[in-house]
Amino acid sequence: EDFAPRLRATLESAPWTPLDFDDIANRRGYNARSLETELNNFQSARAANMTWLDSLAAKSPAVDWTTAHQHPKIGPREVIGRAGRQSLLPDR
Repeated sequence: EDFAPRLRATLESAPWTPLDFDDIANRRGYNARSLETELNNFQSARAANMTWLDSLAAKSPAVDWTTAHQHPKIGPREVIGRAGRQSLLPDR
C-alpha cells in the first residue's frame, strides 16, 4: 500500500502521504484474517510492484534512480540505493 505510491511521489518530487500503519492494521482487522489469504495478497501486490519497477527500468536512463525523499525523521531516502541500481541496471 505504501511502496508504489511513495516511490511514485519521490520520482515526481511530490510529498508523501502520511500513513499510520497501526491504524490501518486495526481498521482492516488483520489479526482476524487468514494468514494464507494475506500472504497470497502480499505476493500478488509484490508481483505487481515488480512489474511496475521493470517498466521503469526499461525507461532508464529517463528515470533518475538517485532521486531522494527527505524524510523528516531519518533523512534522505533514495528511490533505489546503489546496490539496487546495480541489480536493475548492471551495465550502467
